[in-house]
Amino acid sequence: MPLRMAEGFPEFSVHDEAISSWFSAREWPVTDRFVVDFDVFAWRHEPSAPEQPRTLRVTRTVLEDVTPDALVAFMQSVDVARLLASNHRKNVVIHRLENANVGVSVLDFPT
Repeated sequence: MPLRMAEGFPEFSVHDEAISSWFSAREWPVTDRFVVDFDVFAWRHEPSAPEQPRTLRVTRTVLEDVTPDALVAFMQSVDVARLLASNHRKNVVIHRLENANVGVSVLDFPT
């Protein structure tokens, strides 16, 4: 069960601010934040109908190892905005790959 974080993520407040600003710059204000199993942090924009929610999930290991500026630069380099805009009802997940690089996946699981 996700844990709602109305005030953001105190543990990762600098990352929260950077990701929330990134969403706002695209006119997608963050309307919900939650943590899944204490290992995945999520930011969601719930638009008014008929658009679908846009949910970005980032694993704890990425937040622990990657600076906010580097994370936002990565998000821009792989065009996370396009992935979020074109994959309605799916989740974009930024995570560690087996080779320790950062990767991005579009997954089908409950939003």
